[in-house]
Amino acid sequence: MSISKKWRADAWYIPILALAMGLMMLRPLMMARIFDTAGFAIYGAGLLVSSTFCMFGCLGLQPMLQRKMPADFFNGKEIASLVLLLQGIIVAVFCAFVVSSVGLMDFQIAGLTPKSFLISLLHGLSQQVFILATVESRSRGEPLRFSFQNLIRAVVVVFFAGVVGLYTRSPAAALFVEASLSLLVSWRILAIVLSGRQVIPTKLFQLAFRRLPRIRWRDALALMAVMLIGFGLTSIDRWFAASWLTVDEFAQYVFAWILLTASQSFQSIVNSSVYPSLARRLASDSRRSSFRLAAKVSFLFLSIGFILMWPACYIFSYIISVWFAEYSSALLLIPIFLVIAVVRLSDFWTSYLIIVGKERLLLVVNVAAGVIVFIVWLNAFWLDLGGNGSALKLAWLALALTISNYICVSCTAIRFRN
Repeated sequence: MSISKKWRADAWYIPILALAMGLMMLRPLMMARIFDTAGFAIYGAGLLVSSTFCMFGCLGLQPMLQRKMPADFFNGKEIASLVLLLQGIIVAVFCAFVVSSVGLMDFQIAGLTPKSFLISLLHGLSQQVFILATVESRSRGEPLRFSFQNLIRAVVVVFFAGVVGLYTRSPAAALFVEASLSLLVSWRILAIVLSGRQVIPTKLFQLAFRRLPRIRWRDALALMAVMLIGFGLTSIDRWFAASWLTVDEFAQYVFAWILLTASQSFQSIVNSSVYPSLARRLASDSRRSSFRLAAKVSFLFLSIGFILMWPACYIFSYIISVWFAEYSSALLLIPIFLVIAVVRLSDFWTSYLIIVGKERLLLVVNVAAGVIVFIVWLNAFWLDLGGNGSALKLAWLALALTISNYICVSCTAIRFRN
């Protein structure tokens, strides 16, 4: 196939991926309609535990794989990357087993019962395995295959989880179905990926297990620390909301947070194509070429986002008023969360710094910016937390953390553009 024909074929990944993203965004909205505010609060807390596990479930092997696999495929070292992929799955399962012991203790986390916590942990493991399984298609520069993988999962998960949620009215049951189906889809993807290799899959798993001590754990843990700090900057407000707000207030906060979930999902989908491109440019050309691509994509999404933000505010307000009247209190949070969504959507500087090996510097920058903002916020609002307007104060914290992090990280990327 010629380059132009391949480009036209791969261009279809954009609408297909957008459809998959739209379906996954529809999922929490659907659950908000199915459950009452108390049930939706449990569902939101489950997703919070799930996404938190994804940040450390592989102990940094996921970002290491995302950085390493495109270069390995380019240099003909396919088996080495597949071994690292399987090592990520092994470590994720081990971490899930260790963390599950917390769920057996007699106390609540994010308002979840021990049973709901364990299901949420399984949900996080399923998301982690799916991310690892789809790194292969992204790294090969096959966005169309990657988009179909996401679409299949989205259709299956949204349909069956919706049916189970509607029938049982149980947030835990819906989360369990989502986790089970995601694992099945991931298993099928991995079976296809490994079946075409010259090495028997079971032998490859054994090789991955034996080589666990050879992993560059210092680099992996540094990458994990970067991800955890980044996740903390973007999600600490949700953990505070789960701890300080009432059930109804937390449900309102989680509902407004759907905007941020959608923007982060869209950003990760776009980044799934941009990240390998940045890595390939670094491997085949230069650091400056990789930086230029990161800068163009960042400024493009920032510009488009701010243009569309104002009409989007009115559209979301109308939708909430008509279809989700019980979440009308979330309207106060929508303008703030729209600004946060646009800024987070346009952050491709972090990916660039990780690819060029500046993850430790990125960690320092993130920690410094986050600590300064958090101290200032605490001094301003600590005495008033837990009272009226607490949700709005947490939203301002999320905005301050997002903007300060974006400015610091982008300036650091510019500093190391050559």
